Amino acid sequence: MNKKIESKPPESTRWIFSRRDLPPRRGSARFEVYTANGDRKNVILSNRKRQVVDALIRNPIYCASPVRLSDIVMLLRSEDGLGVETVYFQESDGIEKTRFGVYKLTDQVHYLGEISSVTRDSGSSEVKA
Repeated sequence: MNKKIESKPPESTRWIFSRRDLPPRRGSARFEVYTANGDRKNVILSNRKRQVVDALIRNPIYCASPVRLSDIVMLLRSEDGLGVETVYFQESDGIEKTRFGVYKLTDQVHYLGEISSVTRDSGSSEVKA
């Protein structure tokens, strides 16, 4: 999903320069997604996918990043079916025009909670809740 816009990105748009700039939680969590066509689904995300979605829920993020966000956004789109749009901006400083992109969610995504592992009394098997 790509869209070109000539204006400036929102002031809340965040740069992700390193992993420290992403939200810290990486454990499995459940998210509820309301898609643009009205469907509702739950997805479970962990690791970098979860960090990127947590960041996108808060603010749009610039595409250019040394943390390889585009790989994760591609997986969120193809594997998890999340609507993440790339909005392109163009600015001109008088000498040359610069084009850059910003990722933003097009679906409504709500954090539902952590998925914890619970150990049963009868043994070492784990139950995902």
